[in-house]
Parts: sequence; structure tokens; C-alpha cells
Amino acid sequence: MTGKFDDISYFEWRSTYSPIKNHLEERTSFDGELFGIDGDELDFVEDMDEGFVWTYFSGDDGMYITNGRYSDDVAGYLISSNRWASGDKIRVTL
Repeated sequence: MTGKFDDISYFEWRSTYSPIKNHLEERTSFDGELFGIDGDELDFVEDMDEGFVWTYFSGDDGMYITNGRYSDDVAGYLISSNRWASGDKIRVTL
């Protein structure tokens, strides 16, 4: 991923975008909110409007959450209740 991101804190991200629980798998990271990268969980993520999808991935300096659906270095996906705006590039450093 390239370009300039707006960096926000994890707590700001949670309060602004309100991630939903993973209804397909009870025992997941992020208090049960992380969706997996294969099977039914990935199918669910792929069926979602991308404006609600966030990717949890490994980067050069650690783990991040960023808006959008990506496939490189992905550890999982999060789905928010609130849509991010088209054109936004948001990064949450964990």
C-alpha cells in the first residue's frame, strides 16, 4: 500500500467505526470481531460492501488495520457498522 494515510488510534477507530462481532466463528481475536482469511468467513467479507471492510495485516513496522480489502500479508478482516468515506486512506497502528 502506498500513499499518505490518516493515522488514528485504535480507540478512535473503535468509537468512530464500531466493528461488528464475527457471527461465524465465536473465538476470534479483537474481542470476537476478527474474520478469517478463508472459507465462510472470507466469503462473508468478500460479499460485504468494501466501504465497511478493514484489513488487519503485518507491515514493515508492526501490525496495522487499514480501510479496504487487501490480500497481501493479511492476518484477517474487520467489518465496521459505520462506512468509511470514499477516498479515505486510514491506518490504525497497533
